[in-house]
Amino acid sequence: MFLAGVLRPPEPPECRKIKKRFAGKDREGSFLFLEVEGVEPTNNSTEQKIRFVVLDRRVTQGTNRDAGRRFYERIRTVVARCICQGKNIFKFLTQSLKAHDANTSPSSILP
Repeated sequence: MFLAGVLRPPEPPECRKIKKRFAGKDREGSFLFLEVEGVEPTNNSTEQKIRFVVLDRRVTQGTNRDAGRRFYERIRTVVARCICQGKNIFKFLTQSLKAHDANTSPSSILP
């Protein structure tokens, strides 16, 4: 019932945007929490892990160039992995730069 309402919204632009977002094959699991008992409506653990990135991008307005976006993606991935593993971010980055300068293998943050 809810899904049918979302797929046939009124015509304001905001409603059309929601309709487009939930159209197609990708919508099948979107409202599973309404149909199956015990399924949470949010993915809080994942949302919490990327929240700092979203907030930072909002505050800084991101970057304008591809190289800047790539660097930002990579450094944020390193920061997130270090946080998950309980590693000191500054220490890891310092060791990585020293390893690069010495032409040796840096320590890994891969699981």
